[in-house]
Amino acid sequence: MDKLKYLQKYYPNTDNKILAEKLDITEQSVRRLASKYGIRKSPNYIRKQHESLINARKKNILQIFQISIQIIIN
Repeated sequence: MDKLKYLQKYYPNTDNKILAEKLDITEQSVRRLASKYGIRKSPNYIRKQHESLINARKKNILQIFQISIQIIIN
């Protein structure tokens, strides 16, 4: 399977790092090829990535809050 067909099949729902490793190209090249040929991430993939980012931020804020409380207590 050539790179373009592979991207068309897997790009919408696969992390770019994984695609880059599989195709032996850089992540930037993955993005460029997808853009050049109008291949986009699926709405479901984008939603999951957004949720993951929000959860990571919440976790980070909670950790900062806990550290702040420990500093105030001590």
